[in-house]
Amino acid sequence: MVCWQLDNGAIFQLNWSNSVARNCRVSRVDIIRAEWDSDRPNNGILSCRNGGGADEGFVFEDVRTDTPVTHIFRLSPLGDKDQLIKNFLFKDWDVWVDVSKGKKNYIMGVKNKTPLSGLVFENFRVNGKILTENNMHEILKWSILNCKKIDFR
Repeated sequence: MVCWQLDNGAIFQLNWSNSVARNCRVSRVDIIRAEWDSDRPNNGILSCRNGGGADEGFVFEDVRTDTPVTHIFRLSPLGDKDQLIKNFLFKDWDVWVDVSKGKKNYIMGVKNKTPLSGLVFENFRVNGKILTENNMHEILKWSILNCKKIDFR
């Protein structure tokens, strides 16, 4: 799949309200242009904004950007509804991020509700460097709340 992302919305948008998706695989994605330049809540490569559903057992593999994006993740469901985001594998990514724009990457479970859990980053490269637990904050700006079990391989 080849994506040219316009100014609004994420490349991959999870759950906009009460949907359930399990055991999905997305692979061989080239993002040749991402035009967003703001920190709107639904921008990024992968976003989830509204709660009330379940997303479990996803694999996102072989994702590349040709030009830098401002941020990758905006997993931050709103509201007081539970939102299950569990067991996601991000494998063989090679993305470029313009960190000078100062945008954060959000990985946040619903406050005082369901935590995000089981996120795995395997051979995940950002600006040519493998992302690890030790360098994740150096490479990207992160806001991580109500999240359990993040693994780096």
